[in-house]
Amino acid sequence: MLRLIEERHSRSNDVRSGTADATKPAVARKLDSNTHSKSFLANQCGCEAIYERTRPLFWHRGQLYFCRGTKVMVSNGRGQMHSLFSFPDRWWSRYADRSKLVDRMRRSGVYSGIGHGENAYFSYRSRLYRFHQASNQLSLEMRFKRGNGPLQFCAVEKITGFDDCLLFGEYFGNANKDPIRIYQKKEHRDWQPIYSFAAGELNHIHNIVPDPYRDCLWVLGGDFGEAASIWQVRNNFRTVRRIVSGSQKYRACVAFPTKQGLLYATDSQLAKNSIRLLEEKAGRWQSVEVAPLNGPSIYGCATKDYYVFSTSTEPTKDYKNKYAAMLDNRPASVIEENRSFIITCAKSDFRCSVLSSKQKDRWPYRMFQFGSITFPGGINPSNMLYTHSIGSSQDDLAMEVWQL
Repeated sequence: MLRLIEERHSRSNDVRSGTADATKPAVARKLDSNTHSKSFLANQCGCEAIYERTRPLFWHRGQLYFCRGTKVMVSNGRGQMHSLFSFPDRWWSRYADRSKLVDRMRRSGVYSGIGHGENAYFSYRSRLYRFHQASNQLSLEMRFKRGNGPLQFCAVEKITGFDDCLLFGEYFGNANKDPIRIYQKKEHRDWQPIYSFAAGELNHIHNIVPDPYRDCLWVLGGDFGEAASIWQVRNNFRTVRRIVSGSQKYRACVAFPTKQGLLYATDSQLAKNSIRLLEEKAGRWQSVEVAPLNGPSIYGCATKDYYVFSTSTEPTKDYKNKYAAMLDNRPASVIEENRSFIITCAKSDFRCSVLSSKQKDRWPYRMFQFGSITFPGGINPSNMLYTHSIGSSQDDLAMEVWQL
């Protein structure tokens, strides 16, 4: 049973203090004092509920999958939820993860996931699991040899020139820029490498994004030098072309295909960040700024009427040794405020609004994770937004529900 910490009504964020003002939404009032938010229209929405130690994972066929510790559950979006299964784990591990700090330090819980057809896939403790809901069976698909698993999975459906399939790109440190592979899974087949970037091209892959407007896939590569790049893929990976590279303004984890171009947010601890539009004009691709961001953006999602981005707080690179790096709790110089922001971007006109922000807590970034806000992947058929905060001074590791 989920523990509901707080339920909020009348679009108010001041339930705890009892100072709600019905004439002015609390979110907008709180952000008035935030200098960064002055570049945006204050969003008039409020948080409606908070669930402790709960993380939303992805949408699939109108249902929201989420996890709490080793347990995975599903909700139909109308408040009806039930447990699906629990990942195998040792008793001492489950006991240790009762501590939020231990949970964060061990990077516990589901790392990423996706639904496809009759199955749901989860990366958990450097393993890839498949759950078949009709038979109620959980099976191990593969072990990740490098890293904990992909930052994002990708479902390819009805894109001309591609077979329907699942994809993921390898995601691990890779300072030496060894070859990076993309894996594919077709229905009733095993995961197989379908493409490999050559040595020296990428550190890793942040995301693979299907584009139905251009019948292509976009590969978002990171992190440094020419590896900060965006690639276009066509015809089942027979054509892979580098579109832009060599600048931190091309380093991205989140992107959405639109009629105008590829809308994305930058993810850099070295340069100022922004929401940008990669568009083609007269046969040439150019990236233009849509809105500035407080810090790097690692996570995002789409609702019925909005694209949603969050910004993270990452540590400085100015440290003496690896031990000092692990204990460093100073934000990078490009981060204007030591807060994680949620930014909504209207699909109709790309108008950006600040929905909320959370102060980073005092614990070291690398040891206990960056200050971040994550979202469920997949297709959300509504304007209900589900978020999960990590490293925040308030409602840490909790799921919040917003009506946009």
